[in-house]
Amino acid sequence: GIFKFCGFENRVEKYYEYVAKNENYVRYLLYNEERDKLYASIMSHSQILEFDFNTGVGVNILPEEYKNQSHVSVFGIKQDRLLAVSMLQKKAMIFDLDNRQMVLDVDFENKETKSHETILENTIYFGHQNLLVGVDVITGKVNIEPFQINAIVRDPVELENGCITGLCFDGDVYNYDTKTGSLSFRNIKLPKKPVEIRQLHIDSNDMLYASGYLRGGTIVSDLNTGSWFQYEGVGQCEGITSYNGKIYLGKYP
Repeated sequence: GIFKFCGFENRVEKYYEYVAKNENYVRYLLYNEERDKLYASIMSHSQILEFDFNTGVGVNILPEEYKNQSHVSVFGIKQDRLLAVSMLQKKAMIFDLDNRQMVLDVDFENKETKSHETILENTIYFGHQNLLVGVDVITGKVNIEPFQINAIVRDPVELENGCITGLCFDGDVYNYDTKTGSLSFRNIKLPKKPVEIRQLHIDSNDMLYASGYLRGGTIVSDLNTGSWFQYEGVGQCEGITSYNGKIYLGKYP
């Protein structure tokens, strides 16, 4: 469904409840003011939805042959081109919005690291694991910025001064200057809050393992002594089990 929230009036408007029938799990949204259209990546069965506010019509612009690509996300629009990324397949897909056609499909895995060669006007950035990746939406050139952050980075924001900023998995804010290559971090000391417990598991030694939703992290507690400690930097676990003296975690990256 498509919803609009008006913060001044604390009111939610529902436009169309079933824009993409029998689908769920919208991962990213982009609004293009010039076109007055909303772009959404639907991830239960991959679609890239273009929704027209004037007509109320939603159109899937992802080609049929790519519908089985999992975890396709839209990341940005520049020069009338939209960048979508399939994280699992390590592919960047570029769409010409004038004709709703995919014009480039490039692999971004194992690309050579470049040094501040980005043409910022045409480049859209996204975080992949511990790398900051830029894709030129005109040429398809991939530019992996020359640093590694020891945490997942997602949804970077481009600032007017040519800097890219975003959040690390541990809560730090990073700032990267694409012109000079300088990288800085800032700990904004966000207050900790309890999260919903996603998974619980007790092994044969009466050790309790718990993982949180959505933040992740893993708590290990000795049920006999009451002692506990927490592993930071571990993503949300969808499953925990133990076998032969080892613990196995099925987690988000």
